[in-house]
Amino acid sequence: MAAYHIHPLNERAVTISFGGDISLDTHHRIMLVDNKIKLKNFGGFVETVPAYNTLTIYYDPCPVIRDPSLAGENAFERIRSLLIEILSEPIEQAAVHEQPVITIPVCYDYSFGPDLEHVSSVTGKSLEEIIAIHTREIYTVFMMGFSPGFPYLGILAPELEVMRKEVPRLLVPAGSVAIAGRQTGIYPFDTPGGWQIIGKTPLRLFNTEMEGLTLFRPGFRVKFESININDFETMKAHEYSSP
Repeated sequence: MAAYHIHPLNERAVTISFGGDISLDTHHRIMLVDNKIKLKNFGGFVETVPAYNTLTIYYDPCPVIRDPSLAGENAFERIRSLLIEILSEPIEQAAVHEQPVITIPVCYDYSFGPDLEHVSSVTGKSLEEIIAIHTREIYTVFMMGFSPGFPYLGILAPELEVMRKEVPRLLVPAGSVAIAGRQTGIYPFDTPGGWQIIGKTPLRLFNTEMEGLTLFRPGFRVKFESININDFETMKAHEYSSP
């Protein structure tokens, strides 16, 4: 296991940092450790939150202190000891490559992609080239945020690398597909946002009737598929909410 650092986030959470590198290798290590922690199912475990190069473990201190399988003077020391044990164990690398690919339909029409002209100007790519590059990759969900159901997807091809907008929009429509740096993502709600919008999906990313409420989880793999505006309107009319 590569170098890591364990530190308390607060009295109910511990974070493992795996350096500053944002890469698939780092992501794979995080997801493997995440799986191991969940299998341990120690007293007081609440949830884990994977991010680009960190993994945060939330817990209830009282059950942690009472759990006879954990050793340490306080809750943090007990969780830290458990994490060191987990991090020292051999982990099967192949496990992270088994996630299926979710296909997301996207309409790259100018009416849905107000930043397409800007992206074209910065990258020197035509609309057809932008669509071809954005749809050719299989992306990984590195983390979830900043609103429920928003997937941070990577790694975007360098040909489409553009900066975020200098002044964020006050309103980005739900379903907007956007890019920023080496990332791409989908806005699940009408929210402010500063990424460059290049299209829109008819999918509902957040649905109270959906298992887990959101379409994505860290570790899921995603591929975008170009659709025309007629297909978009048809899917939207049928409240298309699953791939």
